[in-house]
Amino acid sequence: MALPKKGSRNIIVDDHSYRWIATKNDSAITLTVASSEFNGQAMLACFDLFTKKLDEDQHFIITPYIVRQTILYGLKNGWEPLKPGGQVHLKNITEKLDTSSTGSRKTKKLIKLLRAKNSSEEIKNEILELDLLKCEEFLRYGEWFVGLEILLESELAEMNFKLTDEMFTLIDEIIRATSDNLKTSKNQLSEFVQKLKLETRALATSKSN
Repeated sequence: MALPKKGSRNIIVDDHSYRWIATKNDSAITLTVASSEFNGQAMLACFDLFTKKLDEDQHFIITPYIVRQTILYGLKNGWEPLKPGGQVHLKNITEKLDTSSTGSRKTKKLIKLLRAKNSSEEIKNEILELDLLKCEEFLRYGEWFVGLEILLESELAEMNFKLTDEMFTLIDEIIRATSDNLKTSKNQLSEFVQKLKLETRALATSKSN
């Protein structure tokens, strides 16, 4: 069963391309996933719209992180995306997955550290603050990996903004937490971070002279 391109999104997991779509009612969200390379089995999984892990005014959001987790879970539990036709129903798997993203939590922490340091500077960097607000907006929709890209593209060193070792450690951990969600590859991001570290050290040296 192939999913139509219109209304569905693409994700790559372990070098295989899938399409997915999420629909919701008053109490649950249904995620449907199928291979975009073969007309094989589709997988359906349900999630509670409201869970104990969320605040009362928040509802569960299907993010690429959740989709990846569901795909890996389905592959271990009888789903065969390359098998012709039919559907596999995993039922409600809300409590069977780790739905709290490490990348999301660490990105929130990174934002907090950046904002605190920015506020402590003699002259607050308004451009950085705008980037932090953009990042928070993506986090609200579960797109923490887009928020990370925004922060890494902020040219922090060119802003004369010195990152701390704790910030660099967090960035490294966030990159390791990503899967295939980022437009930029992990290697490219790692190279960018190394360049940023060198620029930050150079900035610190110039300020001390």
